[in-house]
Amino acid sequence: MNSEAMANEMFTDGLRLYINAESNTYEWYLGHYKLTTKSVRQAWGINAYQLAQFYDWLLENETELITWV
Repeated sequence: MNSEAMANEMFTDGLRLYINAESNTYEWYLGHYKLTTKSVRQAWGINAYQLAQFYDWLLENETELITWV
């Protein structure tokens, strides 16, 4: 699955990625529930390297999946 399609599906499923620019932290949420990065990777069938590439793509493309805090 390409990054754009995955980002769109994640957003449709209700996932949000909160990024704190000051501390450079990434936090996944489903509604008000915080998810571990590992659980997101497992649910989407991607490994740590693929997730790092996905983060790079998200930062370059500023999708609706991201909320800056």
